[in-house]
Amino acid sequence: MHNVLVILITTTAAFTPSKPSQYAWTSTTYGVWFDPLVEFGYDVPRQNEKPLLLYLPPLEGNCLAAFAQFPKLGADYDVLALSPRAGDTGAASDWRGSVDAVAAFVRHESKTRDVYVCGESYGGCQALAVGIAAKPKGVVAVNPATSFGRSDLTELAERMKTMSNLEFAITSITLLATRVGDPTQTRTILSTLWDNPMKDPKRCPPALAAYFERVLPPFVEGFNAPRPFFEARLAALGIGAAELENTLASLDAPLLVVAGDVDRLVGSAEEAPRIASVVRDTTIHVVHGAGHSGTLDQRCDLREVMADWRGGLELCV
Repeated sequence: MHNVLVILITTTAAFTPSKPSQYAWTSTTYGVWFDPLVEFGYDVPRQNEKPLLLYLPPLEGNCLAAFAQFPKLGADYDVLALSPRAGDTGAASDWRGSVDAVAAFVRHESKTRDVYVCGESYGGCQALAVGIAAKPKGVVAVNPATSFGRSDLTELAERMKTMSNLEFAITSITLLATRVGDPTQTRTILSTLWDNPMKDPKRCPPALAAYFERVLPPFVEGFNAPRPFFEARLAALGIGAAELENTLASLDAPLLVVAGDVDRLVGSAEEAPRIASVVRDTTIHVVHGAGHSGTLDQRCDLREVMADWRGGLELCV
């Protein structure tokens, strides 16, 4: 995986997919599906026999959070990402509705090809719930926030509801600085200020560099979620995590949990084996030294990890 993390200061408007996927029968209430490689001009071979990979974003709804993984994944899958912030404003708090909408999509597409559902953090919880409801070919949960109800985040979320906008911003920044990243990720970001691999064709092919240059501004903007949307998603996460406490054992689809072992936000190093003790067909892949937001950076090649996982599944058939 190419090291492409950079610091950008941007004033771009909120990203809305300009090339939404043409699935006319799907509802846009809970967001819009789009192919990030088509959207940002990275060409990959299009083959009818490719399985479909649905990507569900983290709490803030940044549908480009896994942008560095999409080019390689596109070689093996048709990748569609969900942009929840492009959905109806009032739908963000509707946990069950959002899960049912994705599950309906999975069931429809599963008639003609294999479908995998991948989600990060909040999206990891969604992916697990969709896996229970629709039984896709497989579920990939990256640092799933299933521990939310057993952590201090529940109390913090309640306190944040009553904060002024300034207090809310300070608390969010503090949380980001102390519990979301990791030292390696920080060093990597800072190093690009004087050694940007996107400027070196030997390290980053021109087509890939062009993709990164187009995707990075909306990726950075994607972390700046409107407060009402963020609070609505927090409320939905509370509902979803509580539901999964009672239903997770019924997940029958193969599960791959990708965990950063220094994730200080949802404790993935401890949560991954707990999930494996509940869900029978679980594989764990640990990204060493990775925090909550850095698990899918250059330290992890998700295409390779999924290929190994799928190969193991085929051996078990």
